[in-house]
Amino acid sequence: MKKNNVGILTHPFRGNFGGMLQAYSLYAVTNDRQTESRVLISQNDLTYAKAYKKDHLPHILRTAIIIFKYFLSKIFIYNGYIKSPHIKHISNSLSMRDNFTKTLNIFSPEVKQLNSYIVGSDQVWRASYARILEHTAFFFLDFASTEQREKSISYAASFGTDEWEGSPEETSLCRELLCQFKAVSVREFSGVRICKEVFGVEAVQMPDPTLLSTLKDYERVIDSEKTRAPKAPFFASYVLDDCIATSRLLDNVEKSEGLYHQRLLPKPTASKRWDRSYCTVAQWLRYLRDCDAVVTDSFHGCVFSIIYNKPFVCLGNEGRGSARFDTLFQIFGLEDRLVTSRAPEEVLRVLRKPIDWARVNAIHEAERQRGLDFLRRNLYDGASPDGYEQG
Repeated sequence: MKKNNVGILTHPFRGNFGGMLQAYSLYAVTNDRQTESRVLISQNDLTYAKAYKKDHLPHILRTAIIIFKYFLSKIFIYNGYIKSPHIKHISNSLSMRDNFTKTLNIFSPEVKQLNSYIVGSDQVWRASYARILEHTAFFFLDFASTEQREKSISYAASFGTDEWEGSPEETSLCRELLCQFKAVSVREFSGVRICKEVFGVEAVQMPDPTLLSTLKDYERVIDSEKTRAPKAPFFASYVLDDCIATSRLLDNVEKSEGLYHQRLLPKPTASKRWDRSYCTVAQWLRYLRDCDAVVTDSFHGCVFSIIYNKPFVCLGNEGRGSARFDTLFQIFGLEDRLVTSRAPEEVLRVLRKPIDWARVNAIHEAERQRGLDFLRRNLYDGASPDGYEQG
């Protein structure tokens, strides 16, 4: 049987844990005996780190460049996009990509041999983000042939907010391109409305790719390297937008619950050495797997709390868009896990409230099968992805 060659178009592996894991998950569930999927490396895949401008360089040379820039940054003020503390984090991101997915440069002649594309997931259709990385129409496959677009799909693509951010010119071009897709799915309920009202396209809501993978997929990442865990029972904080009020809140949770506080993002002023630097993806997953509770303002922080059945509280983060949280919590019936207050008593009340994990896990499995079924219908001509028929 001839394999279906598919390119996965998503945001670059630039250090965002959720972004990397959704790409890994989508790759894992679409790469089998029937389909060979490749994660596409776009022209601005390395926008945030000039050290990686030549992504096709051999790994040893790329590593040498990283090391050179790191020590150079210790001597001089580094004015590039990435400060020295982030260089190793970006290196780990690329290692994650190279170790767990097969990649294909967008400018490679092999791209013309792809049968189709999967656009998604994450906020690929948030125009303000797309303009930074490429141009908005790039994530609507403006570079592909008409024949390729007609066989392509979006999977859980996200607009990030409740409204489309594109200009009239971008809207017109993206509408023309999207109408050629074989099937369109989005991550948020609001995205279904946007597709209909703005682009005149019927779309369906689908779960984030991270909800399609099994625990074994994530154990494979964790087991790929040596990781650590705090000796004492601990709670994990994954807070993207820290502030004085949030820091005080986390200190209060630590004292009130008698749990060690493990940060999943670095804090330069932290007293513990490992809290001052980024952890790897494997370490990030282990912290979430082994912790006793989670405090987060991140969409994927909430998703992995659900995956690992961890009591959690989500700190409202309007600046990063609420549509994705609204959809996730509505589907799982966890609306009460979202708080807008930083008052310790309110956060602790939610954190201590029991979750019916049997109900949540049943919903998770149903959502997982729904997502796999969408991929099966549109990529596999009715055949199930190998190894993902059952849980």
